[in-house]
Amino acid sequence: MLYLQGAKQLTAQDIGRVFNLYDRDGNKSIEDEELHGFLKDLMELVQEDYDADDIEEFKDILLRECDINHDGRIDKDELSMVLVSFARASSGSEGDKAEGEDCEAGAEGAD
Repeated sequence: MLYLQGAKQLTAQDIGRVFNLYDRDGNKSIEDEELHGFLKDLMELVQEDYDADDIEEFKDILLRECDINHDGRIDKDELSMVLVSFARASSGSEGDKAEGEDCEAGAEGAD
């Protein structure tokens, strides 16, 4: 399970560990069942009561907003954007953002 709540700073090493945890087949991307597992764990952090439809909706949003190369998979750079955006949102430091700005903001902070 992911543990990001309360994290002070998300490092490249943290992102690498999370990525390696979910990239079980070692193909340098998180896809299919790996992506489902990642999203399920992330949903457990942000929503007490969720179902398969919520995970699918989250997957659609994630791929639409954060899958920069539109290959249907999340690579390490894209995961960095997701995790940085999530960490900022969890800490309350992001404020109100329009849809689609979350991963862009995460990309700036991942460098």
